Amino acid sequence: MVARHFASLVFQPFGVPLSAAESMLATIENMKFFLRTGFGDSTSFSGGSIHIKTHSPAAWAVVSIVILSAHKKKGHGAKFVCPISNLSHHLSSVIFVDDTDILHINMEADETVEEAHRAIQSSVTNWGNR
Repeated sequence: MVARHFASLVFQPFGVPLSAAESMLATIENMKFFLRTGFGDSTSFSGGSIHIKTHSPAAWAVVSIVILSAHKKKGHGAKFVCPISNLSHHLSSVIFVDDTDILHINMEADETVEEAHRAIQSSVTNWGNR
């Protein structure tokens, strides 16, 4: 779940006007979700006036960009280098829906097991503090 005001602040550097962000987030927070099956539609719903709030995939995408950038700026992740073109790319993690794989590969250093463990623990701790 993404905090509404945090999502609004994150949208603005991406060029989303404040009024548009607030309108979208307020609408999503007040949506009522009904279940539709082959046996018919439910009469009860979730969302709306209950205290559990939802977010949009767009909100999560924008917020996760900021989280991933902060994680990368702390030096966590992996640098991949193409052996043919020598082009490199830094990747801090891979996120798909509700699953996150945090990467740690340091090809530029000959790490001991203990050093790699400390670096991975630092990455996990940093990720958990976001």
